[in-house]
Amino acid sequence: AITAGGRTSVVLFITAYPSWLFICYTYFTCVTVPGYGQFNLLIPSIQCTGCNANQPTERCETYGRLFPLIVVLAVLFSLVPVIVGFFLWWFHWRKAARGQPLEGPSVDDTATSPRNKTRAEYMWGPLYENYKDSLFWFEAYQLGRRVIILIVFVFLASRSDLGPLHLALWLCAVIFAAIQALVQPYRRTWENRLELISLLSLIIISTLFASSADSDFKI
Repeated sequence: AITAGGRTSVVLFITAYPSWLFICYTYFTCVTVPGYGQFNLLIPSIQCTGCNANQPTERCETYGRLFPLIVVLAVLFSLVPVIVGFFLWWFHWRKAARGQPLEGPSVDDTATSPRNKTRAEYMWGPLYENYKDSLFWFEAYQLGRRVIILIVFVFLASRSDLGPLHLALWLCAVIFAAIQALVQPYRRTWENRLELISLLSLIIISTLFASSADSDFKI
């Protein structure tokens, strides 16, 4: 039961990670309200700048008090891909040293049963078992890809000119799609195809938005 709970926790963490990172990054984004100053995009009741003696002290001081904490959290969450990558390398190295190569399920095996697996393999399996043996580290890349997309989106979406955002998203999608097409990291062919289709869809959407944007940035 403990092992199953640990496996579930790993899956939940991978799923919720982009949301936590988005919350941290969004806190650094402030929107200007003419005549009133700048207000936090994540929590509009918090004022970033433009406070004066006639405004509530709590609203003006909260941003500064929480800023160091959010910085620490943002740095820690941003380092998750690196931490996961080192952990997977260490996990692979330890198993290889024992003569037990890090192998995921066969192409036809879709079960998540812990049968024929150690407790550690069953718990940490979601991080590597869907990828080819030589690409056991690829989940770290996937997490890093989400960090890049969130950084681009959060810090460019608040601009009045959305041209740079569309261009940056398009470039990211093209690069990620090229990597996916060349590497083919998943064990199952249909998973590689679905991933490539999703990235191509992002390219098309980014192109449509960029073509309709009134900006000097053109694709």
